[in-house]
Amino acid sequence: MLAIRPRLQLPLRQQGMALIVSLIFLLLLSLLAVSSVQDATLQERMVSNQRDHAMAFQAAEAALKAAEEKANSGEDIQETQWDEDDGSLETISVNDSRLSRSPRYHIWHPPGLAGQAGEGDDGNNSHPIYQINAVGYGGSPNSRVVIQSWYIPDN
Repeated sequence: MLAIRPRLQLPLRQQGMALIVSLIFLLLLSLLAVSSVQDATLQERMVSNQRDHAMAFQAAEAALKAAEEKANSGEDIQETQWDEDDGSLETISVNDSRLSRSPRYHIWHPPGLAGQAGEGDDGNNSHPIYQINAVGYGGSPNSRVVIQSWYIPDN
């Protein structure tokens, strides 16, 4: 004999609970997506700034190297200290269109430092001592690196 199962009766009216749950779930997914996009944008900006700084540092290093070569030959030596005015700097030519400006340098021979003994020296140092300031710029005009060195020529 066959057993007859009672039929489940569905309510005559839908309550709309599935719609509410779906909308809340959709809202949570949207918030998660917006947060992920903001995080990715922030990381992209940080990487871009880091790249600009690295480019500016490399440009300043190139300017420092060029200034050391000029100091070895006795060229472009200034009698005044650099006052952080970029217009007073010597410009070097680099073939990198990604830089916002060409790197620059300033070589200063401080008075009274010629023939100064270095650490561990016997006091017979006849070479002049130069202060070299080099400025490099990155892809953005806002990224600027200044490096400084004291240099004693080889000759």
